[in-house]
Amino acid sequence: MYRMEKNKMRSPSLGKACLDRYRLASSHIFSLIVETLAENLGRKNFTLERASIDELFIDVTAFCYQSVIPTDNGDNAKEKETTAAAIKFRSDCDTNAIQSLKETVVCHEALVDPGEVNDETGEALRLGCHIALTARRAVFEKLGFTLSAGISTSKLVSKLAASYGKPDGQAVIFPGAMAKLMEETQIRKARMLGGKLGKKVQSLLPDSETTMGSISRLLPLDCLEKAIGEESGRWVFDACRGIDFEEVRPTLKVLPKSITAFKSFPNVSYPELEKWTTLLVRDVMKRVQADNARNNRIPKSISVGYTMVPGGAWIGQSFRLPFPTDRDFNSRVQKLVDNTRTVLTERGHTPLIRMGFSAIDFVVRPKIGIDSFFSKAKTQSSSTKRLFSGNNDGKKEAHTESGGIIDSFFITGKSQPATPKSITITSPQPIDHGNGALHGKNPPPKSNQKKNKLGYSVTTEGERNRFAQLVIRRYGSGKNELF
Repeated sequence: MYRMEKNKMRSPSLGKACLDRYRLASSHIFSLIVETLAENLGRKNFTLERASIDELFIDVTAFCYQSVIPTDNGDNAKEKETTAAAIKFRSDCDTNAIQSLKETVVCHEALVDPGEVNDETGEALRLGCHIALTARRAVFEKLGFTLSAGISTSKLVSKLAASYGKPDGQAVIFPGAMAKLMEETQIRKARMLGGKLGKKVQSLLPDSETTMGSISRLLPLDCLEKAIGEESGRWVFDACRGIDFEEVRPTLKVLPKSITAFKSFPNVSYPELEKWTTLLVRDVMKRVQADNARNNRIPKSISVGYTMVPGGAWIGQSFRLPFPTDRDFNSRVQKLVDNTRTVLTERGHTPLIRMGFSAIDFVVRPKIGIDSFFSKAKTQSSSTKRLFSGNNDGKKEAHTESGGIIDSFFITGKSQPATPKSITITSPQPIDHGNGALHGKNPPPKSNQKKNKLGYSVTTEGERNRFAQLVIRRYGSGKNELF
């Protein structure tokens, strides 16, 4: 996929790290994990969800709870060979899983009843440990990256388990250790609770109570629903007890919805700000060209986001611009830089402490070719308004919007109302260091999910100890496309 793209690091003197090394490593790791799981589990027996550049979830519920593995029923020799390998892997799992559990950290093992390790959920979690270990070994042996992983009964808990497996190991959390885990987990460390929702929940508690266990002990369901809404309240009520019904969503064939470049800096105004806008725009434009070559698509809009601190209070704003269609690369860059300066100057929104550009609203590239598109494209979708009209009289019409890492493997078991089942794994620092990380936000999960799947997540640690996540889940047959 990235075979023709060179792995170059931007000069530090330019002031912004290049994440190409991370993207290349991520694509190689994703591809190898998919190949390893497809070979050993069968293509229809797992689901992969890509959470970010360096985080994934893997749902292996079907594999772990079935003694007979569904086959791909392929006609060609390759598919039949894969099916035979998956059946053999499953037949050897019972013996190998016991050894894999010995190489896995069992969180709060003293609280886990021996019978719990051997019941239906315990057997599934042991299999999850073996699958995680198999994937981690494959990545290390072929690519030289170390991964840590967490195995448990939901995305939420398996991600927490991943931290116990660092720097180069894996950890599993059985249901019997759930209460103890929640008592020592800070609210802000839990998945989905690191932002505004977590702060709102924390405001309902005494200052000395800061853990997920504090929520379960002190905040009843009606109190949470009244404070943060019925849906979010129900989710927090379940989450603090280790219950999370959010399913692993297949993303193997889903392309990123945006291509983004951000930069934080001290208070900066024009003309110095011009240097940063140009750097960010050129970065996005180059990546759009590379994406176009790989995925045959082009963006229709650019979202510009920025942060100010007037009076000491952080204020985030954003606006949209049409994606420039000039044939010349430098002309496209300059037009976007100029249009950005015009909007910010007219608004009087400087100095800034953070700024970013995101290419969005992707559409399939016209068959006439990218150069012809850039020189001839004139229209925009109804959902995207032009910031500037095409008139020559200088009149401008603005359209604004309100503003607005590889870390763990997850394996989750089949659903039970009282105790959901899941497994997680996390990965440590890779040998080939990157020098940055991406951050993303996920919406609060819905609480009416019917099933809780068996998932698996892996994490690697960047040079600056920042993290991202990879997610794996069951997917149908087809070409492996991660981006």
